Amino acid sequence: MIPWTVPVLLEEAGLKDAYREFYPDVLNYPGFTYPSDNPAKPAEKITWAPKADERDRIDYIWYYPEKGLKVKDAAVFGPKGSIVRSQRVQETSKDQFIEPLGVWPTDHKGVWITFQYSAE
Repeated sequence: MIPWTVPVLLEEAGLKDAYREFYPDVLNYPGFTYPSDNPAKPAEKITWAPKADERDRIDYIWYYPEKGLKVKDAAVFGPKGSIVRSQRVQETSKDQFIEPLGVWPTDHKGVWITFQYSAE
């Protein structure tokens, strides 16, 4: 995982990464959102670094931790398929996926978060 500048700045400002709050175990729940597979395109057209495993979680939902607000559920929104070294692979992590009904139109997957708020 790469410590991208913007997520580091958001964490330093006190915001929370909703996915990582729900799934702190990075090894079992990496939450990769890039690169997403699209079977309608050749694998080498989807990836930036065809000889690498460039999977990363680069899509986030950030929130400010308020009293009574908590992450109730989290999932990756998109196909289980990814591209690794120009090959199509199915993710084998414990991540929960909300898979599309048709062809996924982009090289990024999304993050789906359900929040719960209770006024105390």
